[in-house]
Amino acid sequence: MGSKVNWTSLDYPGLLPEGWDRAALLSLTRLLSPVYLGEQSAMLGANRAITVFSAENEMSYVVYLATFMNDEARHLEALTRLYEGAGLEPASIRELPDMLRYHHRMRGSGNIISWVTGILVSDIFARHFYRLLSQVYEETPLGEMSTKVIVDEGRHQAFAVHYLTAALPHLDEDEHRFLWDVKEDLLAIVGRLGVALDEDARRLGIDGKELFEGFAEDVDRHCRKVGLTSRCRLCPANGASTPEWSELTGKGCACDLLAAESGDVAADGGTAGTPSPVREGNTASPAGPPSDLRTRGDAS
Repeated sequence: MGSKVNWTSLDYPGLLPEGWDRAALLSLTRLLSPVYLGEQSAMLGANRAITVFSAENEMSYVVYLATFMNDEARHLEALTRLYEGAGLEPASIRELPDMLRYHHRMRGSGNIISWVTGILVSDIFARHFYRLLSQVYEETPLGEMSTKVIVDEGRHQAFAVHYLTAALPHLDEDEHRFLWDVKEDLLAIVGRLGVALDEDARRLGIDGKELFEGFAEDVDRHCRKVGLTSRCRLCPANGASTPEWSELTGKGCACDLLAAESGDVAADGGTAGTPSPVREGNTASPAGPPSDLRTRGDAS
């Protein structure tokens, strides 16, 4: 737990690399902006999750999430000090509206299992992002702090894997597909943010394409590990060979087409039919039997 890996931003004074001009500082603060908002979003979600798990007497989750919030708070404090040291502000929502879209997609459905799916995606991205920072700025306070953040995010990722592995078998097909769509939407939003911030990344010696490709591959690997798939037998994400589907249509994945042909896709892109408990704000607690899945609280 986080209590065994104590550190604060005070342990890493002078996070800004020496000798940087204003253009480089601006690029760094812009590149960190989605991460900065993500730390705040994670704290808010964990705070709500604690109240839900407390009401259900799931105290092991409550204790863990308390350390989770402590981790996110020190990340936020460290980045705040970096912004103050640079004399700059994070990029605004007006500049990078996809930051808000990510936050909304992660928490907008108002349930814990959807939030944990977002946490899995976010923590995988954070580990890849901070790993690059630790390599590019090795032996600097920023690089050294990044290695500490990687350890924190690894614990958060392990929690998400544990929770989803236990919860996903209890979901029906519509609920499962909804979580798959959440994951796909978050990947798409990160991809758009990467395009918007590509110039800033290149100015700092970071290969944005390499970062995104490694992140997306890792997300798919962990989704297979926890059992989150599109449930499409032709989907490459489920292990199907790409030529099998390409020979049929010349396109990427059959999932959306097959759903459309069966009438399972609504006009808004969601799954048609009976409202899903996952979409309607109920959570799936891995501690309870399948009959309890539709009675859990939300994480809005």
